[in-house]
Amino acid sequence: MSESIHKKLSLLTARLENIFLHELIVNSKMMQTIDSTFAAATVDDIKNMIMDETDCERDSLVEFILFPDELIQEGLEELLETLNFHEQDIDALKKHFSSKKIKSVIHFPNHPESILFEMSHQEVERFISRLNITRNPSKEIEDAAEKNIPEKIRNRIKVKLRNDYIKITREKSSFLCRVFRKLDTGSNQFSETFDFILSLLDELPAKADIFKSLEQKKYHYIQIFHKAEKIENELKAGNMETLVLSGMRIPSINKEDLLKKINMIDKIIYQME
Repeated sequence: MSESIHKKLSLLTARLENIFLHELIVNSKMMQTIDSTFAAATVDDIKNMIMDETDCERDSLVEFILFPDELIQEGLEELLETLNFHEQDIDALKKHFSSKKIKSVIHFPNHPESILFEMSHQEVERFISRLNITRNPSKEIEDAAEKNIPEKIRNRIKVKLRNDYIKITREKSSFLCRVFRKLDTGSNQFSETFDFILSLLDELPAKADIFKSLEQKKYHYIQIFHKAEKIENELKAGNMETLVLSGMRIPSINKEDLLKKINMIDKIIYQME
């Protein structure tokens, strides 16, 4: 193993060990999910399930708890940028962690007890795989983000890029850089707008006209909105049972969400002109 990869692995290991010991927190929302999914309503229930390796649901529960959320990823982003892992580093990474015993502590807010257990090599590998450590942004995108996105949300936006599986073509890279330069990245709505932009780029072929696609998406939303209004008017004029018996399909359409997306597209196009 080269000295450079050894140093990279040592730095990543130290950071991950800190996360495993101090940053794995099961909040109240997670507790509700665990209760409804695994019938584990208390900390003791969770502890008993994790410690019982014969429990058929144990691995799924641990996988759920060990899923790295965006907050953990945001805290790792600057280190991952610095280390700049590539696909050829993955075998060395797996070999490095297979020789270690990694302990993890699960914490519960407002509860004095925590759960200490030794992670399996598979659990460690799965956690690392979900960090997408080799999905580094291009220099062009990284520079545009550094110059134009406020520091308080910069890592969050970079994590969204790291987690998204868009194949970044030259056209899409250019568009993203323009997004960072032109849109109001300091607004409270930018993070949501960026999610919408990523979902759009994910749908498009490599060399699509992105602005034309935005216009088409807006037109599609407008059509659905008008369809929803037509159905509402027909429901007011008749009764639900009669309409259903006539064979009319009554889809569930969120008009408020449609208007929100239409306005979002208008703002994107306007600000990027």
